[in-house]
Amino acid sequence: MCVLHAHLVHGDPHSSRYAIDPPNGGRFCDELVDGEIVIHPHSPNDLVAEFRSTRMDWSGEFRRHTSGH
Repeated sequence: MCVLHAHLVHGDPHSSRYAIDPPNGGRFCDELVDGEIVIHPHSPNDLVAEFRSTRMDWSGEFRRHTSGH
């Protein structure tokens, strides 16, 4: 288990790019050393996050769940 911290490098309505700060440990985070996170919003409630580094590429789709749904 790890916590990633990142800072915004570039942002526009189509994507936001974050540079990943040195992680605090954990295998997943260690694979992302010197990597970046790219966020692609599809709607106000849906986005794709890409985690990229020279050692690993991983992406996931995230959806906001509202109460009652």
